[in-house]
Amino acid sequence: MRQPKFIVTKEGDTYNVICGYVELHMNLVPDKTIRVIGGGLFYIDYRTGVIYFYGKSVDYGVVPSNVLKKAVPDNEDAIKKQISEIDGLCDADKIPSFKLETEDIPYFLLTR
Repeated sequence: MRQPKFIVTKEGDTYNVICGYVELHMNLVPDKTIRVIGGGLFYIDYRTGVIYFYGKSVDYGVVPSNVLKKAVPDNEDAIKKQISEIDGLCDADKIPSFKLETEDIPYFLLTR
């Protein structure tokens, strides 16, 4: 079943976040030589304006929270573009802006 999923990759010292609406996390990997750190699911709560990155990938495992907290803010523009290109998921103007909410929650919160 296709779902909104993400992976975090690492090239050199740079982390990248790749989002898509796919069946398998491995379908998000653009090049099989790229190192995948882990992945999970994402959910956009339009009522509160929060994007949740949570869970783990069956293919690659969970992204360590310290990596996710660095990777997501560094890739804000790319994430917005990727999410807006997922047909029917959301309109580009409804994508919340990004801000780290708390260190205490096991998944990453992004809000307006």
